[in-house]
Amino acid sequence: MENVGTYVIGLDTPINMLTPRQLFDMMGDYWQAKKQSEEKPQRPERWYVNSIGELAKILGTSESTVYRMKSEGVLDDCISQYGRWMMIDVDKVLEKFRLSNRRRKKK
Repeated sequence: MENVGTYVIGLDTPINMLTPRQLFDMMGDYWQAKKQSEEKPQRPERWYVNSIGELAKILGTSESTVYRMKSEGVLDDCISQYGRWMMIDVDKVLEKFRLSNRRRKKK
């Protein structure tokens, strides 16, 4: 808030009493405070995808690699499939790879 003469410039000040500079400063402060108060959207508790293609993008591999892992049984407990419909738990897949990478490290 600013003191200008006998007026205190703040949120209760009429717009016709403000200079353009004061108005833009107040608007900038408002938008900056609003951006800071907004939280980043968080990931849901569980992360699911519905296709091998989506999982391949997340993992950064090709679809054929993901299909090969699926056929070898590496992803059996991560995939629920009924006919052509499938639901893949990405958190389980990522945890499986974290565990397998720990096992491969040489001591």
